[in-house]
Amino acid sequence: MPKVRAPADIEVAVKMYYERISLSGADIQKLFNVKSSSTVAKYRREVIEYFSDKDVSPMHRNDKLDTYCAFEAWGLDINDLEKRLQKLRKLNMQ
Repeated sequence: MPKVRAPADIEVAVKMYYERISLSGADIQKLFNVKSSSTVAKYRREVIEYFSDKDVSPMHRNDKLDTYCAFEAWGLDINDLEKRLQKLRKLNMQ
């Protein structure tokens, strides 16, 4: 079961999902609005642990996290995020 994390900004999360093949520590900081490198490391470990019993590697080049794997492990449903973003835009709130 994924540990559900809430992104700091839905628009940033959706954009990052489609723009980034892999996520760096700076991307994780921006996605969740965290400053501490130890918190970034904790979030990275969550992804690695989530996939530890599956035959999938969440790692991408240069020790970055695969974006799709990271979103899955953090419980970020891209379809739900897109619907929410669309609704916010419709209500002129984003």
